[in-house]
Amino acid sequence: MADRSSIAPAVAALAGRRIDAQDADDSRFPLAETEHVAHKLLRRFREERVERLVCSAACGADILALEVAEKLAIPATLVLPFASRIFREMSVTDRPGDWGERFDHLVAAARDHGDLVELGLDTGDKDAFAAANDRIIQEASTSGTYRRLAFVVWEGRSRGQDDSTADFLSKALSRGFEKRAVLTRRRER
Repeated sequence: MADRSSIAPAVAALAGRRIDAQDADDSRFPLAETEHVAHKLLRRFREERVERLVCSAACGADILALEVAEKLAIPATLVLPFASRIFREMSVTDRPGDWGERFDHLVAAARDHGDLVELGLDTGDKDAFAAANDRIIQEASTSGTYRRLAFVVWEGRSRGQDDSTADFLSKALSRGFEKRAVLTRRRER
């Protein structure tokens, strides 16, 4: 790897998998892998000289990335398609793990710093998460002269047309972002 000081600072737009539901047919992000994924994000953010993070705040990839950013004192912008209390119920506390309090802390910190974007969309809007992806990419695109990185935290493949992570990656790549993947599983089982 190149000397870290020779790498230009980066803004990371990030999207990824939520923790698997207890009754999930396909495992995409097992709860048992959270510590491993957090460690990989920490290492990658340092290696890539990430100086700004833009993402949502769902349980799993988003919250882990936001906690890593907080640990590294990296400013972060949170983009939520709905009001935070609605998003918390729909995308945070509906899965195994202690995500609720972690979400509350991260949202409060973002709100205090003026870095919380609540799009206020209707929960019935089938394009709400795509709109949040668009805003994440837009926010990261306007972050100065940074290298623009699209971090995807997933098992490595799309689950089909309704896959928000794959949608995010496609849109970010079309806007000139460089792809960075962090796998949510150590190996295929």
